[in-house]
Amino acid sequence: MTKKQEREGSLNWADIMACQYCVHYSWIGTQAQFQVCVNGDSPYYDNSAQELLYGTKLTTEQKIMGCDKIIYNGEKIPPHLYKLIPKDSKLRKIPLDKIVEGFNEKMDLESSETVKRIAKRYDKEYKALIRAIYNR
Repeated sequence: MTKKQEREGSLNWADIMACQYCVHYSWIGTQAQFQVCVNGDSPYYDNSAQELLYGTKLTTEQKIMGCDKIIYNGEKIPPHLYKLIPKDSKLRKIPLDKIVEGFNEKMDLESSETVKRIAKRYDKEYKALIRAIYNR
């Protein structure tokens, strides 16, 4: 871990997922068991899904990408996290002055990452964590 990462803390994958910043992404279950998309107009919404009563569970790639129906929830993103958001994420379509905490024109907020690469890395780390937990 670099000195900068130590100062800013470790990455919480949810912080770079577009759906986390959408009003249509909701926790369900008596103890917030999982999150779903509740926007029936979303291209990801599955009318045949078993959890239809609550919404549609999304894949990692869908959560990171977001969709054109995103309605920004107003939560500001610190610049060091915004730089990690993939260049093809729907979050990047929201004006910087609305979404980036303390935004100014001199900030370098470009990203070379893509949703596919980030999703692949997330899935790999998640599988390794599950193996470590259950294969003690």
